[in-house]
Amino acid sequence: MTDNNLLTELKAWKQALEAGAISQQEYDAEATPLKDRLRQSISKPAPNKNPYNATGISALQTKQSVLQQYKTGDELGEGSHRFKLISPIGFGGMGIVWKAIDLANSTEQQQEIVALKMLPPEIAAKATDLKRLKEEAQRARKLSHPNIVNVYNWHEDPNSGVIIIEMEYLTGRSIDKVLAEEGTPSIPLKRVIELLRPVARAVDWAYDQHQLVHRDLKPGNVILTDDDTIKVLDFGLSAVARASSGGSALVQDASGTQEYMPPEARRVHKVKRTRDVYALGVMAYELLTSECPWPGTTAMFRAEEKHEDDWPEKPSSITNEQWQALKNSLAYKATARPETLYQTIEVLDGAALKAVKEQQLEEASVKKKRQQAEAKKLVGKMVSIPAGKFKMGSNELDAEQPIHTVSIPSFLMGETAITFAQWDACVAAGGCKYKPEDEGWGRGDRPVINVSHDDVTQEYIPWLNKQTGKTYRLPTEAEWEYAARAGTTSAYSTGNCINTSQANYDGNYDWNNCGAKTGHYEAKTVKVASFAPNAYGLYDMHGNVWEWTQDGWNGDYKGAPEDGSARMTGDCGEFVLRGGSWYGLPNYLRSAFRSWNSASERSLYNGFRLVQGR
Repeated sequence: MTDNNLLTELKAWKQALEAGAISQQEYDAEATPLKDRLRQSISKPAPNKNPYNATGISALQTKQSVLQQYKTGDELGEGSHRFKLISPIGFGGMGIVWKAIDLANSTEQQQEIVALKMLPPEIAAKATDLKRLKEEAQRARKLSHPNIVNVYNWHEDPNSGVIIIEMEYLTGRSIDKVLAEEGTPSIPLKRVIELLRPVARAVDWAYDQHQLVHRDLKPGNVILTDDDTIKVLDFGLSAVARASSGGSALVQDASGTQEYMPPEARRVHKVKRTRDVYALGVMAYELLTSECPWPGTTAMFRAEEKHEDDWPEKPSSITNEQWQALKNSLAYKATARPETLYQTIEVLDGAALKAVKEQQLEEASVKKKRQQAEAKKLVGKMVSIPAGKFKMGSNELDAEQPIHTVSIPSFLMGETAITFAQWDACVAAGGCKYKPEDEGWGRGDRPVINVSHDDVTQEYIPWLNKQTGKTYRLPTEAEWEYAARAGTTSAYSTGNCINTSQANYDGNYDWNNCGAKTGHYEAKTVKVASFAPNAYGLYDMHGNVWEWTQDGWNGDYKGAPEDGSARMTGDCGEFVLRGGSWYGLPNYLRSAFRSWNSASERSLYNGFRLVQGR
């Protein structure tokens, strides 16, 4: 707190005494610690690196004249929201806080005591300001946390227009007063951690659960109650109040107390939790040294002159490692600060350094599990295909010869082809620019079609790998046939024939008079996994959509790899397709049948599935 702010608060308590709102004993209890701090501040040399003059402006002098008319015993409000003022319990910011009786909920036997934060009518002079204040008060009411002061409701006094925020009444000391009473010359590190750990937990919880940033975190907004409970006050309300009297808390949010405001608060920015991280760092430094790291307008000078490496002296009670952690929370750039307030406290607590590392490992584990869950959602189930050898090819067509033995290492393969839902997720996230047509058949769980080899390898797969942290790719031609056969040597994994109850194809045609002609023809794709899987647990390896592979097209298997790898020589720009489609003849569905298309071809017959690994 600056000298001018101390003087302002002392003057406010003096005015309350002269008006008869408080007793001499109450005045002495509040004013004495402030006077002690003022004496300490005056005895210290002024910082010589700050070219700005301090300009403390009293909110009570400028916009609170209407609030000063209230005195002990006054009643305000109406209906079910009537209150009787007992005594002022706080001055500062843009309002006055009174201890009051909730008349509507009190009886002769039991008085309901509340705290009323009273804001001048100017705060809500504009309809937009009133709307924002209502919204912030409503959000504050949702903050049910043991270390956050409960906000019960908000009202507008019909007679004066004063805004009344009804809150939980507490007895205790602000951290400002704790510092004044215990900080001789500073507060021990262990005590600092005891005071700030609950603050960090509360503010982190508010952000994690409700995306709320405090925006005016400082010692004066933290209470140590008489039963030694830490309570954080004014969640967003002070910031909105100040912003309503000039500026926008959502754009250029210079609405906090300047010593605790990060540099970006004086520029157009999006308010993030890193603002509160910075304020907590300032509070920690102040408690450890009895002074702010950048007192008064020095903070403004640091921000405007971009003095990123302008650091105060290291507090003597902490190690270099702890000092570095504190400096990280006070970093000039928001992106260089810890993501949470609790990270700063844990590193300051030297005994908890091991716990921090364990937490980091746990977070890494959680992140990995989250990535796995995301991968399952984006790719579907991956089936483990065992290692083995098989005879690749057949004697049916020249393109399928010569039959040759291939050794396949184990790998993971998609249980189904990639669906429209999975491709559309890539489009929605901006990873894929192209949104393929579904031909009016529907999207969702149908296999994606009208995607080229280039679309798959240049957009979808790179995005997917980045999203999941895994390595996905198209299968090699050898992997595809090995997985399609699933240990069989017959024409299909179903035997030497297939029918339309086992796969989606044109059932108006037969193959080798085996009975594949059933007369049934869907004339479009069907949802993935509409038929029984093969012995490896893979669906639709025969029919529905042709599936892209890694291999470039060659007219036969002469010189083909025998280790299951992709064959990248051959006709440039043309890639192998396998499996047949909804439009295909039963012959095209054979495990050994091969086809091809150019890399840029987008066809309503073609889709793909993925493998994971080497």
